[in-house]
Formats: sequence, C-alpha cells, structure tokens
Amino acid sequence: MPKNNFPANSVVQIDGTSYEYRGHVDGRLQFVDPTTGAVYAAPDAFGALRPIDDDQFTRLLAADRASVLRKPSYDRVRHMNDVSQWTVAQATAIEPMAGKMLAECDMLDDAGVPLGRKAIGRHLAKHWDAALIKKYGPHDSPATIERWRAKRGHPGSRHAAQMVRMTGKTPRGPYTGDLQAELLQKHALARSAARIEISSAYAEYRCELTAINEGRDPNHVRPDEPYAIASRDTFRRRCHALEQRETVRSARGSKAVLQDWMGGGRSLTADFAMQRVIIDHTRLDAIVIYQLPSGEEIVLGRPWLTLAVDVATRAIVSHVISFTPPSVWTLGETLWRMAMPKRVPPDMAERYPMLANVRGKPVEIVVDNAVEFRSHTMEAAARSAGFSVRFCPVAKPRYRAVGERAMGTVNRLITNDLAGRTVPIAQVRHDGYDAAKDAVVLMEELEDIALRAVAIYNTEPHGGLNGRQPLLAFQHDAAKNGINNFVDLNAFRRDLMPVREKAQLSGSGIVFETLRYHDHNEVFALLDDLVAGECRRQRRRGATATVDFRYDPMDISRIWVWNRKRRTYVELRCSDEDYADGMPLFVHNAIRAKAAQEGAAFNTAQERAEARHRLLQAKLKADPQRDAETRAEMARLYDVPRIREITGTIASLELRPSEHVQQADFVGHDRAALTIFDHEVLSTRPDLPPKATRARRRRDPRDAGAERAVETPVASQPLRRRMPKENAK
Repeated sequence: MPKNNFPANSVVQIDGTSYEYRGHVDGRLQFVDPTTGAVYAAPDAFGALRPIDDDQFTRLLAADRASVLRKPSYDRVRHMNDVSQWTVAQATAIEPMAGKMLAECDMLDDAGVPLGRKAIGRHLAKHWDAALIKKYGPHDSPATIERWRAKRGHPGSRHAAQMVRMTGKTPRGPYTGDLQAELLQKHALARSAARIEISSAYAEYRCELTAINEGRDPNHVRPDEPYAIASRDTFRRRCHALEQRETVRSARGSKAVLQDWMGGGRSLTADFAMQRVIIDHTRLDAIVIYQLPSGEEIVLGRPWLTLAVDVATRAIVSHVISFTPPSVWTLGETLWRMAMPKRVPPDMAERYPMLANVRGKPVEIVVDNAVEFRSHTMEAAARSAGFSVRFCPVAKPRYRAVGERAMGTVNRLITNDLAGRTVPIAQVRHDGYDAAKDAVVLMEELEDIALRAVAIYNTEPHGGLNGRQPLLAFQHDAAKNGINNFVDLNAFRRDLMPVREKAQLSGSGIVFETLRYHDHNEVFALLDDLVAGECRRQRRRGATATVDFRYDPMDISRIWVWNRKRRTYVELRCSDEDYADGMPLFVHNAIRAKAAQEGAAFNTAQERAEARHRLLQAKLKADPQRDAETRAEMARLYDVPRIREITGTIASLELRPSEHVQQADFVGHDRAALTIFDHEVLSTRPDLPPKATRARRRRDPRDAGAERAVETPVASQPLRRRMPKENAK
C-alpha cells in the first residue's frame, strides 16, 4: 500500500474530530488529538485497538469519514475567516483586494522569505514587477504583509476566504502617476507591432517623455515636476512581460508561434506521476437510453466522456460520463474523482489492488482553451487548491497526443460491439442503420462498462511505456514518492459548482426544477437567520427570504443553500427522495420533456381551450342576465377615452336567428301608470297643509321626515272606492 503524504500545517478530520499528523511509526499513521494528546486508533484484523495504517485511511476516505483540511488559526478574528465557507468568488466580491493579498503572501511563501519586515521589503522591491503593478497596483507595506502571513493561513495552504478584511478598511491607492505607466506600456507594445529592437523602442520612449518634461509635446501639458524616466532594464522587463502568442506573431511571424507556442514539436512530458495530467472531452460513440419506473424508455442521446490521463505513467486517473457539456463543473468533478479511491470490477480488485489507488493531487493540469476554463474563478480556485493550469494551443492536437490517443482507445473499448453504437454517416446511408432504434444500454450499465474499460486500459501493455502497463508504472512511482492528497477538496468542488441566484426560500423549502427541497430543522433555522435582514417592501407575505444555492448537475437529490449570516452552506435534500436519489439533471429534464410530449398528445392546448370555453358558456346560459350586464359594462368601459385610446376600434358582430314579429310588439303597455292611477283613485289621503307650511318644511331640512310622512299614503286605512258624482246618481 503506498504511503500517504499530507501538506504542512494541515489537519485530518475523522468522524468530525480534528487530528494533527505526526508522521509514520512502524507503518502506521500517527494522528494526534491536539486537545487530549491521544492517538487515533481503530480495531485491527484481530480486534486490537491500534493506530490506523494507509489502507485503513484509504477506506475512511472512500466512506467519506475522513478529510484533509487547513489548520485553523488560533487568533479569534482570523479563526472566523478559517471556518467560513466562502468560495473564492464570494471572498473576492466581499474583499476586492483578497487576490492581491493572497498573491503577496504566496510569492513570499514560495520564495521561502522569512517572517521579517526587512526581508519582505527587499523581496517585494525586487520581484513586484510591472505586470503585478498593472494587475494589482503597488504592493502593501511590509508590516501589513508580515501581519497577514502570521495570522492568515499557513504557507502552502492559504485560501481567499482568509484574506477578507474584518475591519472594513478600504485599500490604499496607487503611489505613481498614470502617464508614466501609459507611455511605458505604449512603447513596449509598439516594439512588437513595429518589429524593432528593444533599444530603438526605448529611444522612442525616452525622447517622447523628455519632450513632455520640457513642454515641447503638443498633446500634454508640461508637468510641475519632471517625470522620472525608466531605465533600460525596466523597459526591457515591460517588453518581456508582453511576450505572448499574439505579440510574437507580430514580431516574428506565424511560423515562430507554431514552433514555440503551439506544440509543433514533441508532445508533453513529465518526470513523475501526477506532475502533469491532461483533461480532455469527447462524445461517446454510443446512444444511451433511460428507463422510467413505468417501463417506458427515453432516448437520451450521446453522452460526453471526460478523461484525466497522467502524462508520466499514461494511466487514466479519473473519468466522467455525463450529458453536461464540458464546463468548470466537469473539471471540478474530474478532479474530485481523481483524488478519491476508485471503484474496481470485483473480478479485478483482488488481482490488481492498486486499481483502487490510482489517485492523487496533480501539480499541473492541461485543459483546452474553453472560455469557462479561463475565468478568474477557475484561476483562483486552482491556486487555492494548490495546482496550476496550462492551456493547450488552439487546433494543435499533437500538443496533447498522450490524451488524444487514450481518448480514442477508451472510446473504442466502451462502444465497440455495443448495441446503439454510432457509425460514420457513409455507413449509415449504405446499411440503413439507425443507432437510436438499436440502443439498449442504460446509463447505469454504461458506467459499469466504462469502469471495466478503464481498468483494462490501465492493466494492458502500453507502447509509450516500452511495453509496461500504466498501472505498473503508476504503482512503482507511488511506492517511491507516495500519494499526495488535496486540502479541503469539498471547498474546491463548491467553488466550481453551478450557482442559482435569488431563489425564494419559504417555510416549505425551495422549489428547483419542479422539485421541492426541504428539511424541517434547517429551513426554519435559515428563516430565523435571514428573514430579519430581508427588505420588508420587497418581501412576500409570510416568512420568506432570497437566497443563493449551489447544486450538483449529476445528483439533484440535494442542494447547498448559502447562509449569509453565518457564512456557511446548509444542505437541503429533495422531498421526493426515491425519485431524486442519484438522478442527474439532464435525465430529469428528459423525463419532463417526455411527460410534456405525452401530455400534448393526450390533450392539446386547443382542446383544453375549447373545454374551458364550453364550461364558461354553460355558466352564462345558467344566468342569462349576466351576459347582458357584461355587454353593458363593456360598452361603458369602451366609452372611457383612455381605454379607447389603448384598445382602438373594436368591431363586434353578433348573429341571431330571425323571430316572428306581431303588431302587439309595437304597442306600448304601461302597467305602472295604471297602478299609479289606481292609487290616485282608490287610496285615502289626509288634507294638505297650507302652502306656507309646506314651503317652510321644504326650506327646513329638519322637517323633511314630516313632509315625507304627509305625502306617503297610509296603507293601514281601509280603501274606499270613490265613485264620480255622475255615476252616483
């Protein structure tokens, strides 16, 4: 079993308890509890408690019971930074100068500069060049940097979260003027564009700055104090700082770029295992399906295969199969699998025990020139994890010949003789072959096939190793140098996970991709911390909060919600555990698309609209008066000038069947008038008061009730018919 190495100033956390690594004694790891001084022990094969060996530690890593973390600071304020789970992007957003602070500390750590102000000042004065000044500005004072190095992390294990200032002070501005730097950079760049010597370009720079100091330049005002002219060595360093592919193309031509910058010669080499690891992506030549619990099958298409190939031993140290296009997350997942113990086919595990330990921390990874790999987040995350990133030349596969050859071999091992394998288009047309119809392999089966294919590749002789197997070469190197472990690998994975911003958290949890994520205790604790800080005008009714969370596209069974008050991530699991357990996001989206397709075939949008229309007509038919009231209200609204200005002219045509018309329909009948006449004739009324009294009552509002009482007939009195006098005779 290879020996495990641990970075300096790191702690090993086992089952939630932190231990300090004190070396190997008789082949066993000495993990000491700094509080009690006890050595971590576990039962051996005979049941006796003894310190664990490398094999037991590997099993603890595989069971996610052990992890390697940074050693926290003993300073109370700095300890808050160490335990905070800020990602690199969040720390940079909170503290813009965190990158500069980290760069200054790392520069001094890498050079082995002692912790003293004079030594720090001399080193920065010599090595804090123009490129760093252009990127960060002048370096900070040696006293400040001395305090940072002493309290913020340890050499070789510093994170951007440790560089967040807790006092909230603004960083100091630059010391020098801008005109001097602009002239220096302009003439250094003109040297490459004009294809002239450095001495000639320096002469142009010196003459222009002298003309400005003497007031002879028409574009600049003479300064009160003459600008200092940079030396020839400073100008030469500025020219060398601009040396890159495009400047070389301008100065020396495209041929020089091809030979010096784009891998025109031999491929990459490495001196030992995990020194350089090539990470590449390709489409698998097979179509994968997914089987629903109901038994139906969904054609997912061709997945992406990502391989990490060690340059020195040609061993495949990790692989990822997913339907997520190559991204920063793919790189993070590949590196996580690179550091963890591997799954091995059962029939090969006993014969080749080293297959489970083809792992480690790379010194440098080689990736393509995708935009997501060139982001500042990726650069900062790689630096915090302790490895560097090299970008391949564009359209030059010879530069990654080792990875390209391994990619083709593994692709063939996986897909040859596989049902649903894709073939060239000429063969498809000639044979009438349809890979989608013949596809039968499931995603789980493809993973098992890929594990076996990778194991076969690592155990077969390789031509680049003079006939030795990659696993044998990796085993010899691991026995000599050991296996290096990552520090805080989970933090690195969180840095590269996709983030969903401004999600709504309520008492029922978070809804993400139609799935609900909830935990009874954690959600209530989050609301207690975050609701008080929400804007009351924008907050919805009830206890809600706006949060950001990160998720794993290959496993949507859980998400990590950022608690900005406590600066920690809270894990929430999906309520539908049986469905979401191990479910990739692309499979979930395929299931949703399949459900939408089946729903559209069962009941189209037009059919649903017609059904609702018939329901509304049935309701209107039950209440005929409602239709007339609606039309009258629409007519009233249409007469409003502002509404008519918005709607414009509305033409409505209603066709009704013809009806039989009689003459009686045109003769008016006023039954209300007859009723009033009856009251006039038949009702009894008291005598009217004098005119003066009636006029006073109309003027006095207090007598309005009495006036109404006089004018209202008394219904309780019996009605007596009054016959006209001529009829009475």
